[in-house]
Amino acid sequence: MEALSKIITLQHIYVKVNSPASNSQTTLLEDISLCINQGEILGITGESGSGKSMLGRTIMGLVSIKKGFVVEGKVVFENQNLLTLSENELSKIRGAQISIVFENPSSAFNPLKKIGKQILESITVHNKTSKSEAKKQIFEAMDALDLIEHERVFNAYPHELSGGQLQRLLLISSSINRPKILILDEATSQLDQTTIEKVIVYINHIRNKFATSILFISHDLKLLTSLSDRIIMIKDGIVIDSFVNNGKHFTTTSPYTQSYLNQNLSQGQNKYIITSEPVLVLKNINKSFSKYLIYPFLKLSTNDVLKDINFALNQGEILGIMGPSGSGKSTLAKIIVKMTAPDSGIIRLLGNDISDLTTTQKQLSSIIQMLFQDAHASLNPLQKVSQIFSDVIKVHWTKDVNKEEIMLEALANVSLSPDILDRYPNEMSGGQKHRVCIARALLCKPKILILDESLSALDIVNQIKMIELFQKLRTQLNLSIIFIAHDLRLSQALCDRIITIDNGKMVEYEPK
Repeated sequence: MEALSKIITLQHIYVKVNSPASNSQTTLLEDISLCINQGEILGITGESGSGKSMLGRTIMGLVSIKKGFVVEGKVVFENQNLLTLSENELSKIRGAQISIVFENPSSAFNPLKKIGKQILESITVHNKTSKSEAKKQIFEAMDALDLIEHERVFNAYPHELSGGQLQRLLLISSSINRPKILILDEATSQLDQTTIEKVIVYINHIRNKFATSILFISHDLKLLTSLSDRIIMIKDGIVIDSFVNNGKHFTTTSPYTQSYLNQNLSQGQNKYIITSEPVLVLKNINKSFSKYLIYPFLKLSTNDVLKDINFALNQGEILGIMGPSGSGKSTLAKIIVKMTAPDSGIIRLLGNDISDLTTTQKQLSSIIQMLFQDAHASLNPLQKVSQIFSDVIKVHWTKDVNKEEIMLEALANVSLSPDILDRYPNEMSGGQKHRVCIARALLCKPKILILDESLSALDIVNQIKMIELFQKLRTQLNLSIIFIAHDLRLSQALCDRIITIDNGKMVEYEPK
């Protein structure tokens, strides 16, 4: 569509972060200048850690000097430089005129409030819409995004919903006030392909009906080519490519963008290993969640999340678990690591029954490690990566080891530079945080590793590197891996066998 006018302009943006320990500065964004037109979808892409998310946070005024950041330049919106506004002035713009959908949706919601109440508040704080009308608008948006259980989802707490469901609800919360600019930061990373297509339809509806300008940040360049008017490629905080998405960009972009586009996941040729006794067996696992008006009285309803799940994990095997958002994949993983108990069924780990609660998470930590969807929430915001790693080494390694050498090797394994050790979680990109979590889990030297959407937030370059790493580790360490994902390409590239779960039931269980 033809752009109407420039709605926001970034002029010579520099973002640096101070490192007090080394008395130095690291440049995260360097001389970024761009504009977004009214009703335009501008795609921002690049590898993990390139500065994509930092750009979105800078526009929102969320990069604070109090946290060690230095920001220079101008972000001009309606003749105002947003970088010079006070927090009170910015609060009148955020949510009403400029909104953002964060990469980690669970961190954006208050865990103590029901989802519906939080979205209603996001409407009523900026508009005089009645609650009944606001609720009607929310349900219409839920329909468009395939969240069909209106009342259950509306009255759920964040922890009762999947990452993909929360991601769509955050999109509703951020878009329902019809902002002039909507920033989407990896807003489809936790969604299956069918749901992604519905999100794209929803986004196009918003921009066409309300002339909303959309800044779509994603590591998936091929996704951006399907919906963006223009695309900007960022590498190491610098814009290295900017092109109109007119179908001819494949021959007019830089060699770097060309190579990025040409990266592909190849289907693995591995054969799973049959052992005399599997390392993990699940028999007849069932799980439901009940909703109460007054706990434990007046039960309102029961939601069956898992129904009669049976499978075995062999030593050295990589087993994939696939299914759409909300199908029960993450709940199954939490049952295995004893974060929640099944209603019925048997779990055998290394030949021992761990179905009851006598086996604690602490006892399991040296055998099973799980990487969660929300990497940000998995890391202590008050600890640098070096301290996070050090705490693990103290527990799982002998006292006479060289900690620094072990940490550097852990970072190298996940393609992270040594300077990451000196960073806090808020100073890293989503992809970097996922890789830090992977490195931390491997430092525990587990026999079983559970990956819950741990590669979906990474660009294809780092996805390929991580697949190669897991293939190498499973051979060297006889490591067994459960890989939970919605992306069939990723699962086929990594896994020996794939289980498909839909609506809590196993619908497929066979080798690739």
